[in-house]
Amino acid sequence: MTGFLQKSAAFALALLTLLSCAACAGETGPVTTPSSESTTVSPTTDPPAFVSSGKTYDGQSFIILMSGFAPETFNDFTYAEEEQSVLDNAVYQKNLACEELYDIKIETVNDFGPSTGGYSKMKQQKTAGSLGYHLSFIAGYDVANLGYTGVLYDLASIDTLDLKKDWWDQNANAENAVNGNLFYTTGDISIWDDLQQFAVGFNKQIIEEQGHQTQELYGAVREGKFTYEMIYDFVKDYSGDVDGNETMDMKDRYGILTWDDSIYGVFSSTGSKMVEADKSTGELTLAISGNETIFNTLTRYTEIIAETGINYQRYESGGDLAALMFTENRAMFFFGRISSFQNFRDMNTNYGILPYPKASESQDRYYTINSAYHMNYLCTLALDEDIEMRGEITDALAWLSQKHLTPAYHTKTLVGQLVRDDESLEMLELLAANRIYDFGYILQPGKINAQLILTFREMGTGYASSIARYKAMAERELKKVNEEFAEQAKLW
Repeated sequence: MTGFLQKSAAFALALLTLLSCAACAGETGPVTTPSSESTTVSPTTDPPAFVSSGKTYDGQSFIILMSGFAPETFNDFTYAEEEQSVLDNAVYQKNLACEELYDIKIETVNDFGPSTGGYSKMKQQKTAGSLGYHLSFIAGYDVANLGYTGVLYDLASIDTLDLKKDWWDQNANAENAVNGNLFYTTGDISIWDDLQQFAVGFNKQIIEEQGHQTQELYGAVREGKFTYEMIYDFVKDYSGDVDGNETMDMKDRYGILTWDDSIYGVFSSTGSKMVEADKSTGELTLAISGNETIFNTLTRYTEIIAETGINYQRYESGGDLAALMFTENRAMFFFGRISSFQNFRDMNTNYGILPYPKASESQDRYYTINSAYHMNYLCTLALDEDIEMRGEITDALAWLSQKHLTPAYHTKTLVGQLVRDDESLEMLELLAANRIYDFGYILQPGKINAQLILTFREMGTGYASSIARYKAMAERELKKVNEEFAEQAKLW
């Protein structure tokens, strides 16, 4: 199990652990109960979840660079000193436990926003040979470049970091590796990755007013029958000119409300990737060209939006009007991200959450990705200084996050704010179990990503021809990237 599903499975256990350890002084490994001489204790074959080496660091600072393009990126290591929320308290407890366990002081350097300097900061530190950050979280669009240019340490080569533990996302570990090297990953150490999964919201009131039942949608997902054509059947007669000015805009009602990057979610929902590693050679190859399922699905989605939907980013960038439209019951479906639903927390009408649909019922399963623009990945500088310390403390932070932050995320952010029914929670578990990672999405070779966006903005259908024009450029760029990764592989 990975991602959200992994966290869901661990939730009850983690919550019980929190309660049973509430009186413990610090997190020092598994809690054991002394047995009396008359008690027979059966040996256990399962290794403890996490065991500290016992090393301490005399109050040394452990510096974490937190970076991301989205200004609202959640910081998993800072908290409010007063009037703490449930999440603030969870971060505090997690940090404190790690600080006491290793006698360190966790400090953060924060750099959030569209002009984030995280990429430059990492480059500068590597060039100077100075370990300014023990751990870093870098935006998706930047992190791969840092990996193949030698700025990042191969996480798989850190002996004190056990990536096989269930607090690491095993899909991320497997699908972000090249030539056996893993330069960035994610897992329980961050809750921001779960919030960036692509998902579909639907307005329950509108669904019922149109003569349907919400269980039709949930049931279709369970039966593998939730497709783009099913969405179309729901929305084809719903859009309308609310204000009567004969101009369809953000003041009217639509079957589907969406945004530019939804086209990436639609692409990935087919189970396809732009770029993937060749199983025999390990090299990254262009996988997008010649796949008719991809282009047919992209085209059909665009046709549905042109007829029944609206792209709010053609009217605004921030999403305020989009949030207003959905909360005012003027959109039946919303193609967005899980974090998008935070804008609907005060919405009176109930809504549900679904995965992006299948291309057809014959597709093997549902697929989702994280938004590369909003996502940030864990990584660390390719310097040997303190590497054993960095590995062990990183592992400990992920373990402690699973114990403290994950339960708080479930009880407060998900169940308390974003999820309004058990079925939606089930849908999110399904999403995370089927999360994939695509090098093409973060490498953006040959402007392919941009072509998808531009074609969608224009409500065009020439996706195949747009990609074909940039195929040669993409392959040239991938060749250079493969050469860079091959050079990095020699070092590890």
